[in-house]
Amino acid sequence: MTQSNILENVAMLVRLNITRFGGEKIDTIASEDICKKNNAESDSGKFIKKLFKDNQALKDTKKIASKARHVSDSMTLPYMTGQKLLAVGMYEKHGQALADLKQDFEMARDVFISDIKKDQERQKIKLGSLYNESDYPNVEDIRDKFTFTVQYETIADCQKFDTMGLGKLINDAVEIQNKRIDNAVMDMFKRIEKYLGNFAERTKNYKPKTEKSRVQNEFRDTLISNLRELVENLPVMNITNNPKINELCDDIKGLIKGLDLETLRGDEDVRKDVSKKADDILAKMGGYCG
Repeated sequence: MTQSNILENVAMLVRLNITRFGGEKIDTIASEDICKKNNAESDSGKFIKKLFKDNQALKDTKKIASKARHVSDSMTLPYMTGQKLLAVGMYEKHGQALADLKQDFEMARDVFISDIKKDQERQKIKLGSLYNESDYPNVEDIRDKFTFTVQYETIADCQKFDTMGLGKLINDAVEIQNKRIDNAVMDMFKRIEKYLGNFAERTKNYKPKTEKSRVQNEFRDTLISNLRELVENLPVMNITNNPKINELCDDIKGLIKGLDLETLRGDEDVRKDVSKKADDILAKMGGYCG
């Protein structure tokens, strides 16, 4: 059985699409004035006005959108432009996480829209002579600019080309799909290398605060939590059941078991020990990825 035969039984495709109103507008008159004052050609630059400067709800929609993309990416593997590969075992977790973020996104949107007229009045003062009533679209047009959709799709079976009388396409289709699967597997190795490499570097170079110096190469709790999330997700995302991925995850679980941020910051011997162990795992990866 080929990789592509297995794929349709263990994974699906997911498409996440988020759009939002940016709240900015190019002011052509101000742009031309600035160019003239600086003896520059008229198309040398653009002046962009912030129509809703310092609006927290609008900022929140941007922050939530960014978080949603990050969360989705952490649970999926690359496949093709606009679509990611989602292991069947991750479907429920992915769906719940994105549903919660969609709710947060829409709540922030609604807060922004409910206060939009009052905020527009405030912008008159902030923008001064740059304020222009026509820059502001009506509320319903703005609402339509905020979208948050998640679509799940099944993966096509390349062998079905044969039943359609297109047997000559099977080999090409299977080859393309197998390359995508190989890239997805390699992406898991790269994630391990990225987060484990950062862990090794940070723990190696960290210097606590002293009477004469500040903390050097500080790290946050994400140093450990990123690895914890990785080894929780990757075994489920391991759609080809690659034993090397599972082995590396087990190694990392052993590395961070019982480890907390306070101990990591306060105990130099612990830092040296876990840094060396992380380097040892990374050295092992050289053979896996080479």
